[in-house]
Amino acid sequence: MSDKVRIIVLGAGLVGRPMALDLIKDGNFAVTIADINIKSLDLIPESTGITKVNIDLSNKLELRKLLSNFDYVINAVPGFMGYETVKTIIRSGKDVVDIAFFPEEPYDLDELALENNVSCIVDS
Repeated sequence: MSDKVRIIVLGAGLVGRPMALDLIKDGNFAVTIADINIKSLDLIPESTGITKVNIDLSNKLELRKLLSNFDYVINAVPGFMGYETVKTIIRSGKDVVDIAFFPEEPYDLDELALENNVSCIVDS
């Protein structure tokens, strides 16, 4: 069993992909990246050691199942789906750093985060 912190990056686009590549360089993290777009996932070389998951992140049930194996989540999905994705992450009991820049009010998630005993860092 690995003693590395397990991190998943949701979204393999222009922001999520570089974040995953930076995290894997640290050596202390087991990094997974997830996206519906297989072409975006294919841009990450196998040699990096990043695990790639092809999944529809808007499917809340599938997302919750996926998140169960991770210690931390980075949300880098497009802004239009960011808020609902963060809500699902929080309901899954996972700490999250969000960089989706969603238009909704992030402070509306405060009570939900407190109820689920998670930290939610949002860049809005």
